[in-house]
Amino acid sequence: MSNTENTGDAGRSSLRLAGNASETERPRPTLPRQFVNFTFYRARPEWRMLDEAEKASAKQDYLKVLDEFRGEMLIHTYSLVGLRTNAEMMIWRIGYALDPFQEMTTLLNRTRLGQYLEATQSFLSMTKRSMYIDKDILSTSKTVCTSFLAGPAISSSIPSSRRATGTRARRSSGRR
Repeated sequence: MSNTENTGDAGRSSLRLAGNASETERPRPTLPRQFVNFTFYRARPEWRMLDEAEKASAKQDYLKVLDEFRGEMLIHTYSLVGLRTNAEMMIWRIGYALDPFQEMTTLLNRTRLGQYLEATQSFLSMTKRSMYIDKDILSTSKTVCTSFLAGPAISSSIPSSRRATGTRARRSSGRR
């Protein structure tokens, strides 16, 4: 075979080298970054000395601040009473900007309940939203109360299926 024979096949090349990576890759949709924060709180001993009416009022004020930010962040609260020695409550927050996290924390600290809480630990991370979730979970978040915050004055806002029953009630119904 001569070079002239190969040049005739130049139009029908069987092997094509890839060009730039940008020519061969399809653009992927970018997933928004999310900030995730877990903050653990402990109540000071002075909190337990307050009368029930004052505690209930302080809890209501605290919950109002939490609810103000539910449109900007996904917020879950958990009671850790009896599970950890250094914390009684945890707030889990997910959002797309840090400013609402800081603003919310400032407002929570200014409430009457916030004056009796100490943040024992706080973890902040950045992650990508899961590609397996079709809709934005921030727009569908619901109110979740903890047993720490849910005293007699606000326990009616918790569905009966989610209300914790006392340990004594469970023990007495099952055993003698």
